[in-house]
Amino acid sequence: MAWMNPYYVRPSEVGDVVDVATWSSRKAVNSSLIGLMVCAASVAAAVYLWGPGFVVEGEPEDLAQARKDYGWAFQLGVGFLGLLAYWCLAVALSSLIVFFHPSYYFRAGPGGLSVRVPNGPCLSTLGLTVNLLEFDMPWDEIQRWWIVEERPLGGVSRSCYSYPSFVNVKTFAGEEFSIPTEYFRESPNIIVSKITDAQEMEVPTFDEEICADAT
Repeated sequence: MAWMNPYYVRPSEVGDVVDVATWSSRKAVNSSLIGLMVCAASVAAAVYLWGPGFVVEGEPEDLAQARKDYGWAFQLGVGFLGLLAYWCLAVALSSLIVFFHPSYYFRAGPGGLSVRVPNGPCLSTLGLTVNLLEFDMPWDEIQRWWIVEERPLGGVSRSCYSYPSFVNVKTFAGEEFSIPTEYFRESPNIIVSKITDAQEMEVPTFDEEICADAT
């Protein structure tokens, strides 16, 4: 049985816990930059589609004519791009907030899970606030937990820097929680491995610490 290093132990409502994932501010910055770039590209495309009279040097004549003849279809495209730009801007702003306030953690111990992580931007405030997922849950309330990885590009996503991943938790009461892990340094598999190890750890008592030092 493994012992918890008292230096890394943190108190919680489910007893002593240790970090099973390391917060990465760099990933928050990367997410913000990607959101800003996609937002800028969406706005540029929307401006291009919005005005049929908008002339682009080197634009094929048939495409320019299509923008005039099917203006309603292009306006639908403008609406979609506007929503996309709104969402990407919210993600970028919320990621910046997460970067400047990195008071988040993902911890586990023999008594259960202790979680405080950002859970996406609050769209009503344009990402100026972040939805928070925070709970302390003992193991005897958890029915099962598993990894979920979203890879929209299939196998190509494996070479991407980061992609959405979650540790899903289902309770005996039927509730389900999705804990996002993309802002942590470790991969989901490593996080799960650390959770499993933390379940079997024990915090040494004062006498046990003295005996360990003596040996």
